[in-house]
Amino acid sequence: MLGLGAHRPDVMVDNEQICQWIDSSDEWIRKRTGIVTRHRAPAEVSVVDMAEGAARDAIQDAGISPRRSAP
Repeated sequence: MLGLGAHRPDVMVDNEQICQWIDSSDEWIRKRTGIVTRHRAPAEVSVVDMAEGAARDAIQDAGISPRRSAP
């Protein structure tokens, strides 16, 4: 492995928002999971879009060209 990349979607969802849809509380979620917020992609952003962003980061981290070289 030459480089690492990651992509985190822009839409942040906190426990209070999650608790609107489930029978739980912020305190219960934090105590049992440690989760305070999570991120989700907006409807117009696909998994491929996120993978592309992560791949670009990995290429830059590796210090290599994104152009494919001949075998």
